[in-house]
Amino acid sequence: MSQSNSLTSPQINYVKRNLWSIVKHKAASLVSSIWSSIVERRIHTYQKLAMEHDFLFHESGITISEKWFLRFPLFRSQFGCQVQYVLTGRFLNKHVQTFEFRPNDDLTPFTTIFAFEVGTQKLPMFAMWPAGTHACPNKAMGINAHEVKIPDVNAIGTKYELFCAQPETIKPLFSPKAAKFFDRNSNQGWHIEGGGQYILIYKPGLNPTPRKLTRALRDAHQVFAALKV
Repeated sequence: MSQSNSLTSPQINYVKRNLWSIVKHKAASLVSSIWSSIVERRIHTYQKLAMEHDFLFHESGITISEKWFLRFPLFRSQFGCQVQYVLTGRFLNKHVQTFEFRPNDDLTPFTTIFAFEVGTQKLPMFAMWPAGTHACPNKAMGINAHEVKIPDVNAIGTKYELFCAQPETIKPLFSPKAAKFFDRNSNQGWHIEGGGQYILIYKPGLNPTPRKLTRALRDAHQVFAALKV
């Protein structure tokens, strides 16, 4: 009487479980290897960009004054935030820092932030966002802010909303030059936050590759240069 070589159901299930475990392990290792390679290439490109522009480069951390860093609406997240790939230097004769940012919720994509220094001038805390960005601007800013109208800037109040606790102190930033710029670029979706010695400029979700960062930095510089600082 011949003995059957076929596997029993428990044996088949055992083999399936082990094969699935091996496949998952191999897949995880492959994904990890690919991701490490992507990160290494991105860091290398940032380092090369830093050398080209004579910038300082840090993979993590940031050097904006801690006091003002925490007061910007951008960083007022209940989850905390992640900051990586920081470039610091002078661009078109202005001191600037760029960095990738996101809240610690693991869901929001990274956004590139352009932080321009305004010198010795001390700005009040203000924010200018596309209209309807925040249902509760005061909560977003953490201060009792007022909506500010600039009569000569049609885009503010229609395409953009400007908030500041001291409206009269912020109006001088918006010269006729700024009026023309923001009216002409009212659909660009820039977010502008200022306070102390810094003005932050960004578009949520805009995170260009290091190779395209110079162009994005030029665009952000145009926004900054439009303001009278």
